[in-house]
Amino acid sequence: MKKIGVITNETKDPKSVYTNQILNELERCGIEGFKVKKVLGRVKADQAVRSHVDIRSLPEDVDALIVLGGDGTLLRAARDTYGTGIPLFGINIGTLGYLTEVEINQSMEAIKRLREDDCFPESRLMLKGSCGKSNPTGYVGEDVALNDVVIGRVGQIRLIELELYVNNKLLHKYLADGLIISTPTGSTAYNMSAGGPVVSPTAEMILVTPICPAQLGTSSIVLSADDVLEIVVGEARKQEGNYVGASFDGEHLYDLGSGDRIRIEKADNSMNLVRLNETGFLDTLYHKMK
Repeated sequence: MKKIGVITNETKDPKSVYTNQILNELERCGIEGFKVKKVLGRVKADQAVRSHVDIRSLPEDVDALIVLGGDGTLLRAARDTYGTGIPLFGINIGTLGYLTEVEINQSMEAIKRLREDDCFPESRLMLKGSCGKSNPTGYVGEDVALNDVVIGRVGQIRLIELELYVNNKLLHKYLADGLIISTPTGSTAYNMSAGGPVVSPTAEMILVTPICPAQLGTSSIVLSADDVLEIVVGEARKQEGNYVGASFDGEHLYDLGSGDRIRIEKADNSMNLVRLNETGFLDTLYHKMK
């Protein structure tokens, strides 16, 4: 690799100590390194703004992007760079770092291996979702997710009704706090916390896990990556500060009401990670959770 950009979680590196360390190490290894520019954009109309990667500023010949942060930083980078095909390499300065490849104290050795192309790509399935109103002309928005799409209550503690259709056939009616539609990558995130299965991140499948269901015998469902899901919001007691929301990787919350629906399926593009070692997923899971 000859040209690598660096995306930094500036909250975790406010004085650019780690960023400058990585840029210096890239230079010492003969790699052209640059800090990726960010721009401010709205998470949603009339809501707070956040910085995101300005993909228009990325040179065409960039070989990879180092993501300096934790899992959340890498999730944002995957969504910001969606469709570009540029592989991401995670260096952890966060907490758990399931998605990151190395810790910050291993960065120099990792960069040497990137320079020699002593690495390999690993493809991860992503989801795309589109939210629509019950009105045929209604439209809310669409987005992609590397971890999960969550449809859940927002505000007061009230159960919500959700109907799950798979390939246009009703599969189940849930009375719960919500549903988690997860990729294999996201199986160790909210899905696992809600009692869902942990699966290999390179698998091709979609996981559906209810959040605190008020039904006996309700468990997770594993579906094919080629299945198309549609979740319809049932009768909702919409009150001040109480509604149903759909979020993508914990961001971009879209408001939904009774009769509204969200369609979820495999995204057109996957996310590419740069891997150094073929360490088994279970080994990684063991070291991160002990």
